[in-house]
Amino acid sequence: NPPAPPKIEPYKTHLAYVKERRSDGDGGDILQEALDRHRAQSTD
Repeated sequence: NPPAPPKIEPYKTHLAYVKERRSDGDGGDILQEALDRHRAQSTD
């Protein structure tokens, strides 16, 4: 019996990997924290 053909996984973007680990709610919270930090630095 010949070996099974290799399974080719489609290329995943960084965003696809992040979406596997984080919910949309988590993403919104992280984005808000980053925006708050950015705004605080911009006013200094």
